[in-house]
Amino acid sequence: MILAIETSSVICSACLIGLDGKILKQSVSEIENSHAEKLPVMVNDLLQQLGKENLKAVAISKGPGSYTGLRIGTSLAKGICFALNLPLIAVDALYGLALYIQKQHSDFTVVVPHLDARRNEVYMQIRNAGMEEIMATDAVILTTDSFEKYASDKVIFVGNCPMKFKEICSLNSASKFIFQEPLSEFLAAEAIDHYQKKQFEDLAYFQPAYLKNFVAGTNNKFIL
Repeated sequence: MILAIETSSVICSACLIGLDGKILKQSVSEIENSHAEKLPVMVNDLLQQLGKENLKAVAISKGPGSYTGLRIGTSLAKGICFALNLPLIAVDALYGLALYIQKQHSDFTVVVPHLDARRNEVYMQIRNAGMEEIMATDAVILTTDSFEKYASDKVIFVGNCPMKFKEICSLNSASKFIFQEPLSEFLAAEAIDHYQKKQFEDLAYFQPAYLKNFVAGTNNKFIL
């Protein structure tokens, strides 16, 4: 089985995936920004229930997304891989969201999986109904004409800020807006594919796809 860890947004999750692609067990913490506190406990509980001796690899969401969340998830995944001598697999959080939509909906021609990047900016990619990449993952500042070329398409926006697209962009009435945080179960198909093809990461040098530099916030408790 493969342990999958998803920490690219404000929530975090982990699951165990059978080598047939089935989700054996998943744990989700919906407490925002609790990755450092909740994730190690969730992973430990999963491995105690199903046995770490059955683990073949660890899959991590490589992002894009939360800088702190990705660092925490990657550090934990690397630690497990080093300790148990397991390969590390890195998978695309946005592609996982796109695959989720492909399973749930058939009435679309374009899907835009995305994650919030603050203000009018999003991390996003664009794929067609066959999951072929139309636009590679990037940090994009939304404008009224961002989706002008898709005026005749049935577009589904899926991610944790779909209404941002509705509020800023000029879109047709066929567009759909689905709120969905990324979950570890969405990584299953790509994780299994990478495992079968032995597409593993270098434990020493792997870094998540942050796309943007870290910007420290202000702690209001210390403002005089």
